[in-house]
Amino acid sequence: QKILINKPMFDIQNFSNRFQIKELTKNDMDDVLIFCQNNTIYYHYHPVMLDKKQLLDDLFSLPPKTKRKDKYLVGFYEKETLIAILDLIDGYPFEDYAYIGFFMVNKEYQGLGIGSFLIEELIHYIKGQGYQAIRLAVDKGNPQSYTFWTKHHFQKTGEEVHDGIYTYYPMELYL
Repeated sequence: QKILINKPMFDIQNFSNRFQIKELTKNDMDDVLIFCQNNTIYYHYHPVMLDKKQLLDDLFSLPPKTKRKDKYLVGFYEKETLIAILDLIDGYPFEDYAYIGFFMVNKEYQGLGIGSFLIEELIHYIKGQGYQAIRLAVDKGNPQSYTFWTKHHFQKTGEEVHDGIYTYYPMELYL
């Protein structure tokens, strides 16, 4: 594991060359709630009572030993349309890792290659910043998520994580 010297903060504008990037705040949560409620496949495998409070708790929570400055919650926009949402944690679980806590493409834009395009751009950017790996976790039993991430060369770590309600499979991509 290498140490990143003078690790820069991520520049969210470099996450995509195709879409406009905006940091999402609590003021955006009404639109984000509608966006998420329309993605019934994800919530079939991750069933929660999806309301504004639950969404705020999920999207603004931090993993252990991270700070607010380490979290990037962004929306990818085409004009006024929210195309995708990304929650990215810098330096988790290790200093030279980036962690994708949440990634979702607008239901109307799924199946068009946009999610793959965005993730490939993100991987390229993170690798260029000197990171060793990207980690994430998929809900056990969610074939859509698992297939998407394996298509982008993420592999299960061999762990299985239980949080008391859900079971997840951590996955990593070494850069």
